[in-house]
Amino acid sequence: MIGAYYALLNTTESGKLFPTPDFYLLKIWQMALSGKLAVLHAETSPNTLRTTRVYSFCGAGQLGIVAINLNATHATCLGPPVAADKMGSMSVWTLTPAGGVGVTAPGASLNGGEELGLTADGSLPPLLPSQIPVAQGLQLPPMSVTISLLPLAQGAAPACAK
Repeated sequence: MIGAYYALLNTTESGKLFPTPDFYLLKIWQMALSGKLAVLHAETSPNTLRTTRVYSFCGAGQLGIVAINLNATHATCLGPPVAADKMGSMSVWTLTPAGGVGVTAPGASLNGGEELGLTADGSLPPLLPSQIPVAQGLQLPPMSVTISLLPLAQGAAPACAK
């Protein structure tokens, strides 16, 4: 968990611990997707970049989407899912690299804001999502991971209502 190549916590030269981008991703995953047990088939349109990966989960009347844009220079867009209530709003957490380039960056920014870091008292910062209309779809910046929660359309996926 600490000091390995894929550590969740890293240390500074002074020995202080700080969360890595993977830590923040797992924390948001736990907050947003815990309890979403059914795995759904996610299909993108034919013109979606090949560097885009999409995974979906559902439960408790909600649809959870994990979208990854591996392209280093181009943003991509995903339209609203077929099973989503397009009149509702969705919670969106988008992590992008900070303090470096690409996947080797030592830090992460949430929703286009400043680099995430511990607060003055050493606790995690609030990991608050952006709220956007479902009908708008998802905007995926280059080299980003986005987790979103959307309301399901009435009767769209009966297995997800539980």
